[in-house]
Amino acid sequence: NLVATLLTISKAIPEKNREAARAIVRKVAEQLSMKLYVPLTQAVNGAINRAVKKRNPKFRDIDWNATILKNLKHYQPDYKTVIPETRIGYTHKRRELKDVIICLDQSGSMNTSLVFSGVYASVLSTISSIRTQLVAFDTAVADLTDKLEDPVEVLFGLQLGGGTDINKALQYCQKLVIRPNDTYLIIITDLDEGGNIMQMRRRFMDIKQSGVEVIVL
Repeated sequence: NLVATLLTISKAIPEKNREAARAIVRKVAEQLSMKLYVPLTQAVNGAINRAVKKRNPKFRDIDWNATILKNLKHYQPDYKTVIPETRIGYTHKRRELKDVIICLDQSGSMNTSLVFSGVYASVLSTISSIRTQLVAFDTAVADLTDKLEDPVEVLFGLQLGGGTDINKALQYCQKLVIRPNDTYLIIITDLDEGGNIMQMRRRFMDIKQSGVEVIVL
């Protein structure tokens, strides 16, 4: 909450106090980054490299627990063993780069959510298996992708307290999509649209129908 307040009034902070304000923001950003990094990287890499279940795989790919459960009906009391008539295993998917576009609503009602989301995006950008882009919007749109290396720069790049035009933000994000079937668009907003609601709905549908996975938080 303190960081959100500092970011809201950042332009009004006197020059002599700005370094102190940045130090507070950096401390919170570093704490959040440390808390997020391990579980986030494990979750992302696990999702991308998740294996596909397969029947009768090669020996080295057999999941013996699943195979035994599947074949319990073939248990042989005389031999005290299971005959694995059906083998269950995995064929591993090729590691592929995914595109993630994070679109942040920076209107006044989103203050504390923005602090967390800005740091989240910065941590996400360190994972080599995905390509992260960050867009913030109110009634205007700002691309903060070039600031992702430093979560403090991301946070100070946000302009908290404006209105909301989700439709305009979606229009910008559409232009960033290169590979729709390998793209996730994560929109963090309270959905309190101040722009054209019907156009916003149509644009959501257009993006989804192009193959992009759309997630609204």
